[in-house]
Amino acid sequence: MVAGAAEIIRYHITALADQPSPDLLDLALCLLQSATTLHLAKTLIRGDQTTRPTYQVSGLTRPFLTLAALYADDEQLHRGSVKLVNGFIYVRLIIFSYRVLKLDRVFTGPAVYAHAIFIGGLLAVYEAGFPFGVPAYVIQVGLVTSLHRFVADYVQRRT
Repeated sequence: MVAGAAEIIRYHITALADQPSPDLLDLALCLLQSATTLHLAKTLIRGDQTTRPTYQVSGLTRPFLTLAALYADDEQLHRGSVKLVNGFIYVRLIIFSYRVLKLDRVFTGPAVYAHAIFIGGLLAVYEAGFPFGVPAYVIQVGLVTSLHRFVADYVQRRT
C-alpha cells in the first residue's frame, strides 16, 4: 500500500508542473506495489475464490503496462498504469458503502470483500481510460479464475 501511495503521490506532484513521463523510479515503485499485491494474493484470507484472481490480474498487468510506457515513453500509458492503483481506494469506498447501506447484512463478509475487489478493479480500469480496458479486465479475471479451477482439479486428481 505504501508503494502504491508513493507512486500516486509522485505522479500527481509531477503532474502539477508537467505531464509526467515514466522513469526507472516509476518502474521500481510499480514492481514493488505489484510484488506486494501478488504476495497478498498468495496469503489471502478474506474473500471467496474469485478474490485471488482479481488480485493476480492487477499484480501482473501493471508491470507490463509500466514497462511498455517506459519503453515507448508513452505518457498516457503511464497515466493509465498509475490510475489502476486507485482500485484500492475504490475497494475501501465500496466496502464502506456496503456497511452504510446495510448490505453487509445481506452478503457475507467474504462476498462483500470479493464484490468490492472486483468492482474496484472495474472502476480503476475505467478511470485509466484504456480502450476496451473493462472487457479486457473481465476476460483476464475470468481466464485466471478458470486456470485456478483447472489447476485445483488437476492437483486433486493427482493426489
